[in-house]
Amino acid sequence: MKKLLLAVLAVLALTAPAQAATVGIASVGALGTTDTYDWGQLGDAFQELSSPQNVTSNGGATAVVSSDGALARFDQGIEWSGNFPNGEKLLYSSPYGFAFSLTNPVQGIGMQIQPNYFGSFVAEITAYDSNDTVLGTFMEPGSSTYNEIGDGIFLGVLSDLINISKIGLVVYDPAAFQEDGSIEPGYLLDFAVGTVYTTVPAVPLPAALPLFAGGLLGLGLFKRRKA
Repeated sequence: MKKLLLAVLAVLALTAPAQAATVGIASVGALGTTDTYDWGQLGDAFQELSSPQNVTSNGGATAVVSSDGALARFDQGIEWSGNFPNGEKLLYSSPYGFAFSLTNPVQGIGMQIQPNYFGSFVAEITAYDSNDTVLGTFMEPGSSTYNEIGDGIFLGVLSDLINISKIGLVVYDPAAFQEDGSIEPGYLLDFAVGTVYTTVPAVPLPAALPLFAGGLLGLGLFKRRKA
């Protein structure tokens, strides 16, 4: 019986939750996409939108996008002359940025992003868990052009747990960054984002091990009583 208990404790130790780590990513490939949100569901292009807006992914997941400023729908190549793929459905945000809150948490999320400004910029993404605790804030520099070939930067986050419940996005003019490392307020830019990509991997087999361990423990106790 003692050996059985030690084996059960060893199994439980292997399945104990670890401290989460969240990293910034710069490509769809690094994200390992399993689902997408298309902004075309919010209506025709060149349409102002109220906040918040409910959106549904191609896989049936739901989320809410909200902003303290303006939101609007644009299409690359029509209202937006930028470096998204031609015809991409876009969501435009005022300089206040916006939050994207998921009904169910994901492991990773990201999208292409471009300011309404040609030249250098820095985009920032902040990931939160279900308690609004910051999981990480990541910045990526980019260059805004009008070539329409989809070479704009991809901004995303990836966690080693399925715990990302919300992200916040803003875009800075490079002049915001001071020599002392501080960020000067007032240098935020309005911007647009393309299709939102998320990843929610299948629940790994180890998640079932505590049940298996419990079964072993019960079996051991049953044998002991029987003896």
